[in-house]
Amino acid sequence: MRYAFIFITSFTAVFLSSMSGCGSGLITLPTWIILGYPLPTAIACDKISSCFWTPIAAKNYLARTTIHWRLIIPMTALGILGSLAAAFLVIQVKEVIMKPIIGGIILIVLLLVGLQKDFGLEEIQKPTGDTLMHLLGFPLGYYEGFFGAGNGIFASYAFTRIKGFSLVTSLGNYYVMAFVWCLCSLSVLISNGFYNIPLFVSALLGSSLGGYLGSKVGVTMGSGFIKKALIVLGTILAIKLILE
Repeated sequence: MRYAFIFITSFTAVFLSSMSGCGSGLITLPTWIILGYPLPTAIACDKISSCFWTPIAAKNYLARTTIHWRLIIPMTALGILGSLAAAFLVIQVKEVIMKPIIGGIILIVLLLVGLQKDFGLEEIQKPTGDTLMHLLGFPLGYYEGFFGAGNGIFASYAFTRIKGFSLVTSLGNYYVMAFVWCLCSLSVLISNGFYNIPLFVSALLGSSLGGYLGSKVGVTMGSGFIKKALIVLGTILAIKLILE
């Protein structure tokens, strides 16, 4: 029963996230912690799930747009350093300290999600801003390795405002980078003994299916309703973490 619940939770969270980039971790990470899994193991679960569903989502989004290799390769490289550093931080910091911090981050991300309305609907690419985007790779990779929820919003906002990408192009390119960053963070966590195979298998199966279906829908339908649902669910879970 527990693992069926994990499958459903992972499917639902990633289905919503892959539509909008709002972050499946808003739902999954607090849920794994509430179920009793240690924080590093919970984060490792989200990272291995992301390693499966982000390539699927990237393929669906990039089927209608372009991958900008010259832009994202330097970003990915700097982001690898950030994701590795973040993974070591997760291992060293005590869970009791991290719970309210994660709850606070969730509420901040939800606020940003609520403020994002109609940006990125049209593709008006700009020739400038590459160096700034390259430098943003480090903090984006760091956050992806540490928590990651809502990172698609941060990355999409940067791609849209700095480079003029549409939301579809932004998410497609972001998911390519996120796959690499999650893989690096996951390698650190697993090598330090933070894994739970039944949890991982249940979550990655649900997330893979959710990522495929959600990104298919997201390419064509938009995500206004999905963001509202994330705000409600994420707020409930964040408050629970902060009060524990």
